Amino acid sequence: MAFAPRHHEQAAEFCRALVERIDWSPVILDRWPMPLAFEYWRLRAELQRGQLLAAMVQLKDCAEVLVKLVVSIAGRLLIEQGNARQRAEDRRFLLARKPPSLGDWVQEGVKLVEAAYRLAEDLWQPWASVLGLLRKAGRKPQPTLLWQELVNLVGWLQRRIRHNALRLDMLDFTDDLNERLTAFSARLVAHAAAWDGIALAVGTDADWTLMLTGHSALEAAQPAFARTSERARLGSAAARSGRSHAVAGAVYLSAPSFARRRNRLLRTQQTHWQTQPGAVEPAELSHRRHRSGRSRRR
Repeated sequence: MAFAPRHHEQAAEFCRALVERIDWSPVILDRWPMPLAFEYWRLRAELQRGQLLAAMVQLKDCAEVLVKLVVSIAGRLLIEQGNARQRAEDRRFLLARKPPSLGDWVQEGVKLVEAAYRLAEDLWQPWASVLGLLRKAGRKPQPTLLWQELVNLVGWLQRRIRHNALRLDMLDFTDDLNERLTAFSARLVAHAAAWDGIALAVGTDADWTLMLTGHSALEAAQPAFARTSERARLGSAAARSGRSHAVAGAVYLSAPSFARRRNRLLRTQQTHWQTQPGAVEPAELSHRRHRSGRSRRR
C-alpha cells in the first residue's frame, strides 16, 4: 500500500474548498505576461487537484517569478540609463556567480527598483505600474503592501518548506496556507492593472513577434519555441545564447503595438538591405548580427 501522510484526504478537501474562496483575477490569468499568468494559473490548478504540498511550492514559484521579473526590468533600466556605479551594482546582483535566493531577490533585488526611481522620471514612468508592484514611486520609495506580504511569505516558506518540510500530519499546513495565500492573492489582485499596455514578446525566425500574454500562451507557443530551440542547438554558441537575429532576436517587453510596428519595419529594412546593391545595413540589424557573432560578408 502506498504511504500517505495522516489526514491526506482532509487536506485535499481543504485545498478544494480554499480555491473556491480565493478571488482569482481573470486579468492576471489572461492579460499578464505568460510567466506570471502561468504560475498563477498553476497555483489554482494544484489547489483544485487537492495537492496541498504542491500548492505550497507553487505559491513560492508564483512569488519568485513576480519578484524576478520586476527586479529584472528595473535592472535593465539601470544598465541602459544608469551611471557607472549603478550599472556595476546592478550587474553584481543580477550576474552573481552564486544565484540569489528568493530572500535575496525580495530584500536586495528591490534596491534596484529603488535605484530605478532615481533615474529621470521620463525613463521610469512608462514602467511605473510594474515597478509599483514592489515600491511606491517617490523621492524615498516606500514598500507596497504586496512587497510586505512577499516578505512574510518568504519567511513562512523557509520555516515550513526549506527547513522543516517533513510532516506526518498534513493538517499542520492548512492554517498557515490559508492565511498566506489569501493575503498574497488579495495584494496581487489589487495590482491587476499593473501590466496594462505592456506585453512580453520574443522574436524568432519563424514568427518575428510571439506575444506571450496570458497563461494559455505557453502551450500555444510550444511549436515556435521548439523550432527556435532546434535551430539554436544546431547553431553556434552565440546562437544558442539566443542573441542571433536569425534564431531568437530578443526577449523584450514593450507595448504590443510597438512590437508589431518594430517587426514590420525591421522586415522591410532587412529585405531592402539584402536585395538592393550598395544599400547600407540598418544600424539595429548590424548591431544584432555583430552581437550574435554571425556577421559575414554580403
